[in-house]
Amino acid sequence: MLLDTNVLIGYINGDESIRSTVDVWRVARVPLIISSIVVAELLSYRYLTDKEIRDLELFVATFISVPFHNKLAMAAASLRRKYRFDIPDSGIIATAQVYEIPLVTRDEQMRKATEVSFVDI
Repeated sequence: MLLDTNVLIGYINGDESIRSTVDVWRVARVPLIISSIVVAELLSYRYLTDKEIRDLELFVATFISVPFHNKLAMAAASLRRKYRFDIPDSGIIATAQVYEIPLVTRDEQMRKATEVSFVDI
């Protein structure tokens, strides 16, 4: 599963439906993957204290992180042209597309992309 930023923010903020689902996946050893774009979004989410940054760094280290590279950039550019997504969303969707991973998101705009499958949470 490729987790979008809004799913991780929900987890951090204590959303019970997200927490319980992600925890079940962890117990079942479902690979939980994030894009390096998600890492950047989380670490720039709001004004963070040094402790919050360290805590977020430890949190994201519990996921498999996929670095953003040129193949993803080309797929993201295509998605951006087609759907007018912003660059971060295009990059996250491109990661799901290129690696053929279902995308877990609550972002209804992202669900316009027909190139990937989505998982509800």
